[in-house]
Amino acid sequence: MISNKKWILLGYTIISILIWITIAKFFSAIFGWFNIGDINILGPQFKLSTLIGLVITLGTLIYCVRSPAIMTLSDEIIIELRKVSWPTRQETYYSTLVVIITVLIMAVILGLFDAIWLKVTNLIYY
Repeated sequence: MISNKKWILLGYTIISILIWITIAKFFSAIFGWFNIGDINILGPQFKLSTLIGLVITLGTLIYCVRSPAIMTLSDEIIIELRKVSWPTRQETYYSTLVVIITVLIMAVILGLFDAIWLKVTNLIYY
């Protein structure tokens, strides 16, 4: 039995909206590239490319929701995500600080190497 169905459906809905927008823009670009008219279906905001994106997205959404294997996998993913030990705000802050300092140190070292090799190549070629 799927125990996290509301979270799965919420995630699927959000992803479906993003996929719908992406597919609609893709088909709109294809229609423009091949000089095919992207006709208005329900006004200028709902064109043929939007309808194609909606049909593809709804078909994929229905397939995913009706597939027991995909729903079970999605449920297992949520169960595993609940087991994850997420870092505290302070741990995240200090980790970010360490990364920034390390990147700055490496940038200085790389800059020094670059300056040294610039001098060496200028001595050789000029």
